[in-house]
Amino acid sequence: MEPKTGLLGESKGAGEADTFIVVGLSEFVVYQTHDRATSAKLPLALVNKAPIRHTTIRPTMANHPPSQKDCTKVLLVDDHPVVFYALRALLEESPDFTLNQAASCNHEALSLAESKHPDIVILDLVLPGRSGLEIIPEIHQTCPKCRVVIYSSLPEELYAARSIQAGARAYIHKEEGLSKLLDALRAVREGRIFVSENVQQDLLRRHAGDRDSTNDLSVLSNQELNVFRLIGTGLRLSEIAAELGISPKTVGTHRERIKNKLTLHSGKELDQMAMTRFAALPQSISPE
Repeated sequence: MEPKTGLLGESKGAGEADTFIVVGLSEFVVYQTHDRATSAKLPLALVNKAPIRHTTIRPTMANHPPSQKDCTKVLLVDDHPVVFYALRALLEESPDFTLNQAASCNHEALSLAESKHPDIVILDLVLPGRSGLEIIPEIHQTCPKCRVVIYSSLPEELYAARSIQAGARAYIHKEEGLSKLLDALRAVREGRIFVSENVQQDLLRRHAGDRDSTNDLSVLSNQELNVFRLIGTGLRLSEIAAELGISPKTVGTHRERIKNKLTLHSGKELDQMAMTRFAALPQSISPE
């Protein structure tokens, strides 16, 4: 069900939680009232992925909608419904951008990039199947003029530099305010790269051939890092294989390579290190 648009109001459903989404340029907060009369105020990065009943409250900013031909066309790739409605509301209120299409998986993203030719693709790295890192080059192959902006809950220190090296033009963590995402979209539209100062330094170190001692996972390939992340979220070998669309044997091979590259002495040590780094991140990324 699509959200209602308008001023803050009540949405009552017997036996169901009532959810209000407040979208602002500096924050994105979800108010949720459950049957037990409790409420929660959650930042975007902590919202659980689930179909929800919502009321969307949008700023009353636009007096005259801009012409479609003057707007930068945006393709959103994210399988979280809360993120979709928040970003749609944000872009609808912006005079610079229009939400061209939305996709919830990598396959849809590639198909829409090829058929709709968006100017910018907002891409989450955590999607069903292959990592978003893997499809960045494929988006450029199907839509050479597309510019990719990563909007993800994955740690910036581990994924931002990799994303830029794969061809993305910006990396924004989902804990950042929506105004930061708008800044990134405008910078990318103007042909600039938008990353934090820390990521700039990381990219310079990589260009110079220096290994960042604070980022010991930089020795892992993108797929090895993907496997390592899923180990850390508690998935079993067979579940990781199903999540990534590879065989359990291949997952086992990646485990051995990860263990050797990180100079770990046992599988238990590998599991403990992975859980230390990734336990707070999403486990399953398949749609409900």
